[in-house]
Amino acid sequence: MRYQCLMIKLKQTRTKIALFEAACLLFANGDNPSIAEISSKADISRATFHRHFSTREDFLNAMAEWALSSLEKTASNAAHSAKTFEDAFWYMVSALIPMGDRYHFLIHESHTLQQPKIQRRLKKQNIEMHSLISHLQSIGVFNPELTPAWISTVTDALIYSAWEQVQAGDLAPNAAGPLVQRTLLNGTGIIKDIK
Repeated sequence: MRYQCLMIKLKQTRTKIALFEAACLLFANGDNPSIAEISSKADISRATFHRHFSTREDFLNAMAEWALSSLEKTASNAAHSAKTFEDAFWYMVSALIPMGDRYHFLIHESHTLQQPKIQRRLKKQNIEMHSLISHLQSIGVFNPELTPAWISTVTDALIYSAWEQVQAGDLAPNAAGPLVQRTLLNGTGIIKDIK
């Protein structure tokens, strides 16, 4: 009996992930997909969709949690093998670029980020990232005159931009991480006095 319950739960999880991944693809293509389009893309019936989610809004809220979880897991796994904090930061950046579809969804459906549960997770993520960036500032990696919040925001924007460039075929996937690193450390222009 316990084995059957585990198998049912596993199948439900697979179904939800298939729906989330299908929706990510549709959102990444610039669509604002309906339940029918998401279900069709995932090759799952609308009835099955509604067994898991009562409304499209319930689905989007659950998808936001999934997107954040997948980003957190990817970053954590990437940082795990690093020998230094600086390596951990760059490993996370490179690992998150292919996850740009999750960023795209969260940007497109930013209202899902207003859920109290997600707000708590974002606050925790920000504290951890700002702490890491502060440490990197203290050892000379990043400019200490900038706020950790600014560096974090710019990093997120560059991760998303790199993903977009890879998707458009304008940037090779293996060049994306080094380009983000170079841009974060050196900017895009020749340094001149700003008046």
